[in-house]
Amino acid sequence: MDAKEELEELRIKYNTFSKKECDEETSKKYDKMLDGKHPEGILPEDVEYEFDYDNQKYKYYYGSQSKLNKDEIQEFIGYKTIELLTTIKNCVLFFTICTVIGAICFIISLLSL
Repeated sequence: MDAKEELEELRIKYNTFSKKECDEETSKKYDKMLDGKHPEGILPEDVEYEFDYDNQKYKYYYGSQSKLNKDEIQEFIGYKTIELLTTIKNCVLFFTICTVIGAICFIISLLSL
């Protein structure tokens, strides 16, 4: 996976970018493009497709940028970073407390022998 694909995946994951399904008319146009029967030839860069096995046809999606501007995205990233760092801090605290409790139990068991 290259960096551009990974960035798109992260945008979708954190709701700063979304995939929307194309309408029926546009899907038929893209079907013809895939078959090579359309004068434009290839699909646009922002269009993705996948095969729907239930309906036995392709589904087409196009990307839509969120309504956030660059400053708001940076602010969102900052808050998300704080949130994730807080989670890491809580995990470290939990395992530190478990280690201390384990050490105390070990010392008590040594003293009782």
